[in-house]
Amino acid sequence: MNSFVFLWGLIWGGMYSGPYKWAGGFYNIFDRIHAVRAFLPILGFVLGVLYYFKLRYNNYNKEIPAYNRSGPFLLLLFYGLVGLVFFFLSPMPLEALYWAIAFLAPFTVVYCAFLAKNAYSSLKKVFEINFYLMVFFSLVIFFGPIKDIVLGAPNPRVYELPFSLGTQTANGVGRFGIVAAIVSLIRLWQKGIKKGFWYFMIFLISITNVIYSESRSALYGGLIALAFAGFLTGAFYGKKWRLLFYLPPVFYFFYLSAFKWRAGGEAEGLFNLSGREYTWGRVIETVMISPLTGFGFHADRLLLEGEHVHNAFLHAFIQAGFLGLIFFVASFFLTLIIIARVLLKYQRVYKGVKKVDNTFLEAIGVLVFLMARAFVESTSAFYGIDLLLFLPALAIVQNYKLFMEVQENESQKGASSGNRGGYRRF
Repeated sequence: MNSFVFLWGLIWGGMYSGPYKWAGGFYNIFDRIHAVRAFLPILGFVLGVLYYFKLRYNNYNKEIPAYNRSGPFLLLLFYGLVGLVFFFLSPMPLEALYWAIAFLAPFTVVYCAFLAKNAYSSLKKVFEINFYLMVFFSLVIFFGPIKDIVLGAPNPRVYELPFSLGTQTANGVGRFGIVAAIVSLIRLWQKGIKKGFWYFMIFLISITNVIYSESRSALYGGLIALAFAGFLTGAFYGKKWRLLFYLPPVFYFFYLSAFKWRAGGEAEGLFNLSGREYTWGRVIETVMISPLTGFGFHADRLLLEGEHVHNAFLHAFIQAGFLGLIFFVASFFLTLIIIARVLLKYQRVYKGVKKVDNTFLEAIGVLVFLMARAFVESTSAFYGIDLLLFLPALAIVQNYKLFMEVQENESQKGASSGNRGGYRRF
């Protein structure tokens, strides 16, 4: 268990860092620390690969649960491998190689988890790390710039992070808030207001961040994800009437933020792409120079004068061309099918599970949010927070029923010998 926490910490350790940290001067101790942090995802990748082969060796000729390690995972991994193989097409090959390895690093942890003695607990711990990091950033933003905005200061829409980490856009702040709100809402629903007061406070702070950040991708994606999470939680835990208490006020304040404040009360302002369409046109024009393989990871920053694509599919296109885009799109829609299966068939598929763990519902909510914003944000197309949130959530949702069956079998003496259907010889 501690190995997964350590590896996941290394991969997170490279966030808000990268090779660009070595280009500027080192003016204080934080500059040096952040420059060193750029190597942590690479170290995490190397150690993750070594740990994977160690687990394979330990499990050689043993029966292990037949977890689904293919599907969206394998397709997204293939997309990353395309970007890795053709890194030399980048105008800065070594930088493209760095970002390709960083992208692949979290896959090593998830695949290692499938070989662990208790895969679900390992992935659950990784998911928990993600949640508390979202809470941490939400609290930092709330007691910093958001507090000032609530008190009347202008909204800069780009916020300073502590410890010289850099800046975070409103869309990033909205992402922190929605993910923290989804998880805290489900836990609050399960525990009740008295036992779950801590989660109630997280929910309020997170939603406040989203509202005052005026991030439309977070507001629109959050509307879908929170409604989805509320419905599914009510279906499993009961007390659906609670939807009437939390959804209307949240939706009203989201409307206030998106329509009244951000769009200025103008309907067309709700669908303003903030210049994204210009960038998308440049992406298509640029990638046509090498349409089959693209230009490797980080191509948008290197070829578009530092611009960010803000579209998962076009981001994948410019980095890995048609070859990688096929894998990326297939992974995206397979993930949607998994989510739809949970929504439409949960009674038949999951009602047989004796205990529905709240992490399962939380992972669904996180997936719905990330998928809902994929057309205006680059969800899972590059090494970033979205990818680190996405992979563990998908692993939990895709294999949850088998996770629970394995746990139940292991808790009963001799049960595993009578149930070989969910196992395979490694």
